Amino acid sequence: MTGVRSRGRVRRAVPAGLALFAGFALALTGLLAASGELGRRPGSPGGQQGTRLAVPSTALVTGQHELGGPARLLDRLTSRRSGAARITAVRVDGGPVFIGITRSADRARYLRGTGVAHVDLRASPADVSYAPVAAGRRVDLPTREGIWAAWSVGPGARTLTWPLRPGGWELVVMNADADPGVDVRMSVGTPSWPRWPVLAAFLAGGALLAAVGLTVLHRSPPGSRPTGVTPTSSPAASADQEGDA
Repeated sequence: MTGVRSRGRVRRAVPAGLALFAGFALALTGLLAASGELGRRPGSPGGQQGTRLAVPSTALVTGQHELGGPARLLDRLTSRRSGAARITAVRVDGGPVFIGITRSADRARYLRGTGVAHVDLRASPADVSYAPVAAGRRVDLPTREGIWAAWSVGPGARTLTWPLRPGGWELVVMNADADPGVDVRMSVGTPSWPRWPVLAAFLAGGALLAAVGLTVLHRSPPGSRPTGVTPTSSPAASADQEGDA
């Protein structure tokens, strides 16, 4: 009987342990992804505040291929690859800011002879390099140029969503009045999709697996006797049966 119980415990412990481990792993993954999502919410420490970039140049410029930041944990887990970039910029002093997307050749022609700072947002911290100019010149207001495929201008935070396309496209960030000295906070991400239902599924699935594992692990092994085994009578019972006979 002891051997039967031991084998029963072993048979139950292996799948129960696997379910318990999988449940904890799934729930932990969901918690980590949820903490990352909460950290990006407005008002949270570091949430959508962006990276501060202060340059003496007339414009901040970054290539389309440099807009792709590191993928978020939930995006990697669900194999979601965004084909768009969501750019947000706000001037530190609250003044009007301009953000626009244009072709590299048009940007070079528009900003020729003025100071330009190239920024790579994929690096941490952002990598900024300056294009040397012989003499700075004042450029026309960006809103008067017909070179923009998409743009946004105004005070406060401005957001632009750009579907990534093949070709030489660049992001340009300037003061709306084209004055040199750009001081902004920028953040680049991907358009949001309903992540919280997926996070809830991760957490609920992990909790369910962990509960199943704990239940099976603490459940007693079957106490039935092996087939074909007849209970052995005690000597006293045998004597009573003979006396009755």
